[in-house]
Amino acid sequence: MNDEIRSLFPITRDRIYLNCAAEGPLPSPVLETAKTYLDNVLKDGCSRSDPIARELAPVIGPFIGCDPDLVTFTFNTTFGIGQIALGLRWEKGDNVVTCDQEYPANIYPWLRLEQEGVEVRIVKSEGFRVPVEKMAEAVDDNTRVISVSWVEFFTGFRHDLKALADLAHDHGAYLVVDAMQGMGTMPFNMEELGVDAVAFGTVKWLLSTCGCGVLGFSRKLFEEVDVAIPGAFSVKDPWNFTDYRLDYLDNADRFLSGGLPFMILHCLLTSIRLMQEIGIEKIGRHIKNLTDRLAEGLERKGYRIISPRGPGEWSAIVTFEPGGHDAVKLVEELLSKKISVAARLGYIRVSPHFFIIPEEIDRLIEELPEPV
Repeated sequence: MNDEIRSLFPITRDRIYLNCAAEGPLPSPVLETAKTYLDNVLKDGCSRSDPIARELAPVIGPFIGCDPDLVTFTFNTTFGIGQIALGLRWEKGDNVVTCDQEYPANIYPWLRLEQEGVEVRIVKSEGFRVPVEKMAEAVDDNTRVISVSWVEFFTGFRHDLKALADLAHDHGAYLVVDAMQGMGTMPFNMEELGVDAVAFGTVKWLLSTCGCGVLGFSRKLFEEVDVAIPGAFSVKDPWNFTDYRLDYLDNADRFLSGGLPFMILHCLLTSIRLMQEIGIEKIGRHIKNLTDRLAEGLERKGYRIISPRGPGEWSAIVTFEPGGHDAVKLVEELLSKKISVAARLGYIRVSPHFFIIPEEIDRLIEELPEPV
């Protein structure tokens, strides 16, 4: 990436930031968007008639390969997945299939269903991978949902969503995807992949701070899911406040559960437009080059990588064993040298975005101590 793009990220002046899987730094255009929004609230007060949600949906829709009418906004990934978990009509004996690499956001909403007689089947990974064939062993004709992360938060393993969608549909089930750790790092098209629902937040790779999420549906799933938590703006005539009829909107905004985080939606629009200007394919290629360079450097230095790096399974996350060192202390030592990475489950997780340059990857490798 060129100097002009890097200049949009003030954090690059002070540190090497390789921790976007935890939280993405704000680019300056997003910060300016937030300031403008707050300035307007300061001067004008009420912003509840802000039309940003319907302005943003036609931008987000093509970005994720979803009909804009089937895109809505939530508060985080968990809330989006929860809308589906609580909105489907379950029967005792139904099951949900997921895996043991999931972040709790994509586990707890499904576990909540156990009290209704729904079985949650958690497939064990093999060598930090979850093969489709292993998932298939847990799926049967009582499976209603297969739910996985597009990219797993700890290992960075990227699932074969097309194969999982085919598996789900062959059994009359739906594929629900937590895309938090992949969205913004490479192209995603839920229609082409056959994904029935995708949920993700804005705080990580979308560089738009926390407090907002996106939920997209396939038409078939949209027509089957009930609104679990209707809000004032779920209906066709929201300004007729005392006409208490649940006359739901025909689009996905029927799932709006109260006031939206308008400022973050404006920030998200700015961030998405920045990524579109750069090109999401170009971003993906740059991240692939960075993470390949990182993996090669780690292996040369004697560190063992656990993140799958093969075609179709690599991601922007590279996790490795700490080489006999304490992971938390090693992260603290790197931070003292102005290098930000993360400790997760006793391992080191590195997650660079498009504003990182190859020389910064080399600096990380240089500063890592020799394995013991």
